Amino acid sequence: MKKYLLAVFFIIFCLTIFGLYGINKNNSKGSLRLCEVARSVFYCPQYLALELGYFKDEGIEVELTTGNGSEKAMTSLLSGQSDVALLGSEMAMYVAQSGRSELAVLFAQLTKKDGSFLFGKEQNFSWKNLNGKKIISGRQGGMPEMVFSHTLKNYEINAEVINNIQFDLISGAFINGIGEYAVLFEPTASEMELNSKGHILASIGAVNPEIVYTVYASTEKFIKSNPKLIKNFVKAIYKAQTWLKNNTPEESAQKMLPYFPKSNLKILANAIRKYKEIGVWCENPVINKDSFNFTQELVVESGKIDKKVDPEKIIDNSYAWACLAEGIESSER
Repeated sequence: MKKYLLAVFFIIFCLTIFGLYGINKNNSKGSLRLCEVARSVFYCPQYLALELGYFKDEGIEVELTTGNGSEKAMTSLLSGQSDVALLGSEMAMYVAQSGRSELAVLFAQLTKKDGSFLFGKEQNFSWKNLNGKKIISGRQGGMPEMVFSHTLKNYEINAEVINNIQFDLISGAFINGIGEYAVLFEPTASEMELNSKGHILASIGAVNPEIVYTVYASTEKFIKSNPKLIKNFVKAIYKAQTWLKNNTPEESAQKMLPYFPKSNLKILANAIRKYKEIGVWCENPVINKDSFNFTQELVVESGKIDKKVDPEKIIDNSYAWACLAEGIESSER
């Protein structure tokens, strides 16, 4: 567990070094710097909110950057380089356990199931085939790695998990023969399959319960200084969640295409369809505290933290509940 807390201390060090250049201020003009953990179809509602103009409807001009990892996204947030981060909920737990005075606060949930797929070269797959094999998973201490390790434990699989490869480099590592299997997100998994690099064998989310997987977080200071901005941000996400629920994968893919210029409509639509079937997306932005309890049990089981964090300290559902209470106008575009 100590090495994970050391990673958090590194984040805090970055805050000290870079914070002078990116201190969060009261944002009266409605601009917001958003750092996403990665670029993936898994975060479909966010791209819909951008492309359908829901953020602009709420008076928010979003500047989107991609961190390529939850640690990097959290570093961007705590250092003041970003105002809001989309990342795994585990990062707020790590910051809380580090003893830092100002916490990272989770205020809206985007995904409730793991969105990764097991990828390999065989076609006749069985979980027992993984015994003794090398599998490339997400970084150690990240949500994909912890859920996958929990999956292996449930299936009583003894395999070598490679978890020191950066998220956006996993597919290349697999192609170069580093592992016999890899854990991939969409659209990468479908693109790899289309290019005859292997086959999608199983959904990790389909064989695991709901958890608080991907969330929006900000600092306590930024939330307190910008309550209207945060509420409007959450409302835009809620509109997009509703639009996604009510429209076809093909319609969603058409809207998302600008964010995936190397992909195509068929791949995006198929990926969205699979994610809908698995049930990865939340229908509203309220963070499910029962699921969060299980999520913390998962993180404790993995040895990344030694005890649960009080959810009241790191979850603020007030903005999400306010949006639900007010309702939303027709989200058709």
